[in-house]
Amino acid sequence: MIVSEEHIRPAREKIEQDRVEEVIKTLATTSAVYNMYKQLCSMVETDYLTHRRITNLIAELDMLSILHTIAVSNERCCWTKEITLFRKAQGHA
Repeated sequence: MIVSEEHIRPAREKIEQDRVEEVIKTLATTSAVYNMYKQLCSMVETDYLTHRRITNLIAELDMLSILHTIAVSNERCCWTKEITLFRKAQGHA
């Protein structure tokens, strides 16, 4: 079998999708996402958005059915949102 670009492109896309899913699984709350985002901004020496703006962007992804968020009470003091990633149905592009 000869491996061509038509084989490589879907494999690369699958790897990227798996990476995003892993990040979402390990960063399951808006606060965790924001903290990681700020660390990455520092690494690349760029300004970062406010926590409120990141929360709004996550809400937009929820409305687009890319993510699913649910508000949960943090036992210490406040509310946060838990994030899960929607998976594509099998057989759909």
